[in-house]
Amino acid sequence: MNIDKDQIEKEYMNLVSNGSIKEKDPNVSRRIGLMFGKAQNNLKHATTTFEISNNKSIKNTLKLREQDTFYDWTIQASYYTMFHAVNALLATKKIKISSNVHMSTYYAFGKNFINTHELADDLFVMYGETEEKALELFSSLSEEKKKRGYAAYERLPKMNIEPAGESIKNARELLSVIGDILAKNKFI
Repeated sequence: MNIDKDQIEKEYMNLVSNGSIKEKDPNVSRRIGLMFGKAQNNLKHATTTFEISNNKSIKNTLKLREQDTFYDWTIQASYYTMFHAVNALLATKKIKISSNVHMSTYYAFGKNFINTHELADDLFVMYGETEEKALELFSSLSEEKKKRGYAAYERLPKMNIEPAGESIKNARELLSVIGDILAKNKFI
């Protein structure tokens, strides 16, 4: 996995200078629990819509047609699981995302946890994982953002079953890692 750390740094600094990312926000850390809770709820939404899409009995109970699926919403909720979890992690550094939220979140995460090797260090201490795993998690955030747009605007919901399952897996993994980091550091 090849990440352009110089590009991350440059984009981050541009987003800070235009006010999209606010450093040293004195109030954002109060919202860590709220943001992480929102991430957890989004994962519940993702898994629920996936289960409804796959379960004929639930569809009958809800008076849905057999062909009704919500995989596009599974993908979107999975992405937002990751988005809110990363924002909770950024808040531990007093970083608040104010505008251009998706791009700002991505570059702030890259600058503060990938370029610094902080995520890799936490992964090693907690799980014995390497920097490769940190880069994989970082890349999954970008991939899920792209997939969210594609599922929402380009494909029929029924066509998204395989990417939806992958999205839940990626969201669950990143949420778990961030949850462990937040708990280890007593933020939640």
